Amino acid sequence: MLSATFCWKNHNQHRMKKQILLSFLGLIFAILFSELVLRILVRYSTNIGFFTQNPYQQTYLVENEKTWQGITSIGCSYQYPGGWLNGFILNDKGFQTPNYSYEKPKKMRRIIFIGDSQTVSAVPYTQGFVEVLQKKIPGVQIINLGVICVGPATEKQILKYEGILYEPDLIIEVFFVGNDFTDDKEILRKYKTIRKKTYLFPFWVYQSKPFSLLRNIRLYTIEKRTSPVFKQNTKQTGYDTGTYLDFDPTKPNLTEKEYLKLLLGKSDLFYPNSSIYDDWSKIQQYFLEMKQIANSHNSQFLVVIIPDELQVDTVLQQKAADEIKTTVAEWDTAYPQRLITSFLSQNKIEYIDVLNTLAVKTDAFHQYFLPRDTHLNKEGNQIVADILNPKILELLRKNEVDLSW
Repeated sequence: MLSATFCWKNHNQHRMKKQILLSFLGLIFAILFSELVLRILVRYSTNIGFFTQNPYQQTYLVENEKTWQGITSIGCSYQYPGGWLNGFILNDKGFQTPNYSYEKPKKMRRIIFIGDSQTVSAVPYTQGFVEVLQKKIPGVQIINLGVICVGPATEKQILKYEGILYEPDLIIEVFFVGNDFTDDKEILRKYKTIRKKTYLFPFWVYQSKPFSLLRNIRLYTIEKRTSPVFKQNTKQTGYDTGTYLDFDPTKPNLTEKEYLKLLLGKSDLFYPNSSIYDDWSKIQQYFLEMKQIANSHNSQFLVVIIPDELQVDTVLQQKAADEIKTTVAEWDTAYPQRLITSFLSQNKIEYIDVLNTLAVKTDAFHQYFLPRDTHLNKEGNQIVADILNPKILELLRKNEVDLSW
């Protein structure tokens, strides 16, 4: 009797283990099958493509646990697929650029821009220097992978995981002196307390189609993110609507008190021993790694240095100096550019420094930044495009590009 009971219990345990194993295998099969089905359907349905995308800048841009890990949700979460920014419906990955395929068309040349909000711009889409350049250089696809509120660490990761897939002939890193020395530190500080909670799964899980579908269901239904896409069709992602909502180039973004406080912090840029430069050695490494990525894919690499408004506007300089009871003469306003260009020159990295052009031209009648905002205005974006245009053509020629247009 005891033997029969033991055998019965043993049989039940064996059957339960078998059921658990079959259930687990069934779940794995279902996930793999759904991944396969969704990847096939993406080719035939822009709706499915939209709802199964998970933008790189919002997912596990991992680097090295001992240094900087990246983030899973950017500091200013304005950029999500289908979001509306500067009159543009962001593409399937949350970038302000058309939905280009990774495979480069034959005889087509491509330029990749990476950077922060200066690259995205704070003016209507058609006025940003990236789009102005697109009109100046026909026959070339210019892809804007700029992301608001990030620094060189994230930008390098975006290049590594996303940008290089487009087979670019030229990669342009836009470095904004106003905050790129400190953005990575600020991002890390903000996410340090939730880092363990943030990285629950490996990178490939966050990029899987089923995971992305569940994420977007949460994003657009539970959190109820609004998007002009839902009023039209997901085919409209990566599309300039020509509507700029309530954009007013004369309206200040900050109050005078808020902006003055911001300027006072930026005045530390003019002191070589400032803590602003604590991460400079890391930034140098990111430049070198971006150049290495470019070289390994037969791409040219260019760094564009955008000055801060405090470096070019003498009226603002005087206001800030008076506030902290110093003189403008004590400031080395060009120090950040000398620091950067010296390093780039030593390492044979091509660069364009916009400081002198804007500093010479800025006066009471010629302003190149939006009022109390820190971002370039329409005229500032135009000047950057004008300066970049000949350098881009030169570098494309170096890459043996046919400039027959």
